[in-house]
Amino acid sequence: MDSIKEQYVLDYETVDKVSRLIMQFCKNINTKKSDALRHRITAEECMLNWMDYGLGGGELIVTAGSFLGEPYITLQMQGKQCDPFIENEEDTGSFSGSILRGLNISPSYSYKKGYNRVHFRLKRKASGQLVRLVVIIAAATLFSLAGIYIFPEKVCKGLLTWFITPLYETFFKVLGCIAGPMIFMSVSWGIYGIGDATTFGKVGKKLIGRFLAAVFFCNALTVCIYPLLGPSLSGKAVDSDH
Repeated sequence: MDSIKEQYVLDYETVDKVSRLIMQFCKNINTKKSDALRHRITAEECMLNWMDYGLGGGELIVTAGSFLGEPYITLQMQGKQCDPFIENEEDTGSFSGSILRGLNISPSYSYKKGYNRVHFRLKRKASGQLVRLVVIIAAATLFSLAGIYIFPEKVCKGLLTWFITPLYETFFKVLGCIAGPMIFMSVSWGIYGIGDATTFGKVGKKLIGRFLAAVFFCNALTVCIYPLLGPSLSGKAVDSDH
């Protein structure tokens, strides 16, 4: 990501230039269009309020870049202290904290060394679920290969005993605690949504019939295929010589 640092003299032309610069920077880091528009509107109102407060003609420094992987934009306006986010129409116009909350934006303001500083923390567009799944599978595969070919056997056993196994068991216990109530509530809500007892009777008969048919089919398939895999239904190994 290319960093930006530009100096301007604050006027109406500068407001337009900086607004377009912010939109371009948001586009470059793949920010959602709605979020980019919100940041642009907020920055425009910031600069217009500084002009209304009498800071027009002063030095404005615009910086943008990334810090620890987090993109940001900073506006620094030289002059007397003026917080553009204070809800005070006499000093800062109609731009108030309620508008910011409505836009779901919360830039930070500070005043240091004669400069009013407004800092925006930006968000990149979230990657798709498929991309995340592929990354997770690749990371798990690499970790497994490292455990087989790189890590010593003692280290692998220690990780399995003290970290991976407890984490695995805890995860599935928590999943079981969540899945049970979710299934119960989903079924209960579905039954409640039917409303009519007659309709429920028809749907219930079909549901029970399909459930019994699926159970019977799975059991029959298991009885036929399971012995072919090696062990008998009694749990003892099948002797291939007899």
